[in-house]
Amino acid sequence: NGEMLFAGTSAVAEVVDAGHGPSITAGAYVQRPGSSHILLLEDLGFPPAFMSLLDGTLPLLSRLRSLGRAGAGYARAARHGSLFPTRDLFGGSWVPHFLPYLGMGTDAANGQFRLDGAGHLRLDWDPTRSAGMYVEMEEALRRISSALGGTYRRSVLFRRPLRRMLTAHPLGGCVMSDRPEDGVVNDRGEVWGHPGLYVADGAVIPGPLAANPSLTIAAVAERIAQWMVHGREAA
Repeated sequence: NGEMLFAGTSAVAEVVDAGHGPSITAGAYVQRPGSSHILLLEDLGFPPAFMSLLDGTLPLLSRLRSLGRAGAGYARAARHGSLFPTRDLFGGSWVPHFLPYLGMGTDAANGQFRLDGAGHLRLDWDPTRSAGMYVEMEEALRRISSALGGTYRRSVLFRRPLRRMLTAHPLGGCVMSDRPEDGVVNDRGEVWGHPGLYVADGAVIPGPLAANPSLTIAAVAERIAQWMVHGREAA
C-alpha cells in the first residue's frame, strides 16, 4: 500500500483531540473521476503521551502567548492576592484542534526485492510512478481540511528536501501468481517448483489493497493453511 503519514489539519473548529480514542475511527474511499487510483483516507490517532510530548516541546506562538498571560497573572496574584489564571498555564494548545490523517492508495507496486553479493536484502523501487497517486491523495486531504474549517498541513516526510514515500503495511515480496514466470507462489501459497513449501503471510499479496490489510492477510493465510493440512478447499 502506498501511504502518507503525519499529514493533518490544524485549527479545526471542533475539539477532536487525536490523543484520545482508537488509532482509526472513520475512513472514506475516494476516487477522482477518470482516475485509476483508489484512495482510503482515515483519521489517525496518536498515543496521548506522544501528543503531550509534542504539545510541551513545540514553541507555537499560541502556546507562548498563553504562557505569557499565565506569567503575568501569577505576578498579579502574588502582588495583589488575586486568583491565578491556571487555564492560561495549560492553554494555547494545538493538540485538541489538530486532526492527523492516514492516507492509503493503489500505488504502482513496482518495487523488487533482491539479494546483493553480500546476501543482504535490497529493494529496487522507483517511486516516481506513484507520484500521481500522492498528488490525488493530497488534493482529497485538502478538500477534507477545507470542509473541517481547518488548514491542511503536509506530511513532514513528504516535504522537501526529504520527499519520502513509505508504507506502514508492506505487502508482496513472494507474490501469488497464475504461472511461475510472474510470481513466487501459486493460488494455494505453494512455492512454484517446490512442493510442500508454502508462504502464508502478507508477502503473497500481489498488489496494493488501498485498505488496512490485516483481514485480507488473515483470510488468505487461513485458506493456505487449509491446503497445507488437508490438501483441498474448506467444505
